[in-house]
Amino acid sequence: MEIIVDGRCRRLEKMPETVGGLLDLLKESVKADQRVVMAVRLNGEELDIQAQQRIAPQRPCELASVEIETADARALCVATLEEAARHIQPLVDECGRIGELIDAGRREESLSRIVPCLEVWSTLIAAVQKVAILLELDLKEVVAEDSTLAEVVMRLAEVLRALTADIDAGDFVAVRDAMKYEMPEVAGKLDSHLEALSSAVSAS
Repeated sequence: MEIIVDGRCRRLEKMPETVGGLLDLLKESVKADQRVVMAVRLNGEELDIQAQQRIAPQRPCELASVEIETADARALCVATLEEAARHIQPLVDECGRIGELIDAGRREESLSRIVPCLEVWSTLIAAVQKVAILLELDLKEVVAEDSTLAEVVMRLAEVLRALTADIDAGDFVAVRDAMKYEMPEVAGKLDSHLEALSSAVSAS
C-alpha cells in the first residue's frame, strides 16, 4: 500500500491494524509539525468525516493507497479569524436594519432576515471554537478590554439563545432591543478579541 502525505511517499515502521488507526497515526504525525489535515483520499477517492468513520474498522491491507493533504495550522487559523472578523460589521449593520424594520411595524420582513443573521453569528462562534481546538488554546487566556474571549463567546451565545426564545414568544420589543443595542455591544468586544487572538497566533 502506498501512503502519501502532501505529495510525498511516507513509510511506517509498523502498520496499524485498522484504517482508522492508520488515519489517526498520520493525523498525529502532521500535528507535531503544526499542520492540520485538510483532505483524506483512500484509493484516490476523497472521503468526508462520516465516510472515514464508516471505513475505519477495515484493514489497511484492503487499500491500494492512502493520501492526505495538510495545511499550516496557524496560517489556517489566522485566515479563519480574519474571515470571521470581516463578517462582524456587516452583521451589526444588518442587526440595525432588522431593528428599524421592527420599529416600522414590518415584522414579517424582519423575521425573514433574522434567521440568516443568527445563523452567521452561530457560525462565528463555531469558527472561534474550531481555532481553539486546532491550536489547543484556552479562550479564558485571551484577554482584551478587561474580559476574556471565553466570556465574550458565552455572552454572544446567551444573546442568541434569548433572541430565539423572544422570537418564538413573539416579543418583538425584546428582539428589537437586542438587535439594536445588545448585538452591537457584544460584536464590538468580539471584534477586539479576534484581533488580539489573530495577532497572538501570527506572532507565535
